[in-house]
Amino acid sequence: MAATIPAIDIIVGGHSHTLIHQYIAVQNMVTGDTTYVLQAHWGGPHIGKMTLEVSGRGFNILDYQMIPIDDNVPEEPTTAATIASLISAIESDIRYGPVYSQVIWWRLIYFKFFQQDMAL
Repeated sequence: MAATIPAIDIIVGGHSHTLIHQYIAVQNMVTGDTTYVLQAHWGGPHIGKMTLEVSGRGFNILDYQMIPIDDNVPEEPTTAATIASLISAIESDIRYGPVYSQVIWWRLIYFKFFQQDMAL
């Protein structure tokens, strides 16, 4: 797509399940312009952050980082409070019970890129 469709500056992907640590520059065969392709894996273990300087004639990429989402990333207080409230409401409903506060099912799962134990 980046090589054949004109007027696309940046493609931020998520569907191919690929982790790209550095953006890829693709030259468009129609216009000769460059399209930058980013991909931050799948399922939320990373987030890509690109800093751009935008001008009337286009943009410059100032920085690009692939940031792992782990225990080093602090919670955002408002979001954490909202989630806690939703969890409390769900778990207090007799139809659902403690689906967040205790393990209700366990299975060893395997993915192409990694293996992990997952408690649900």
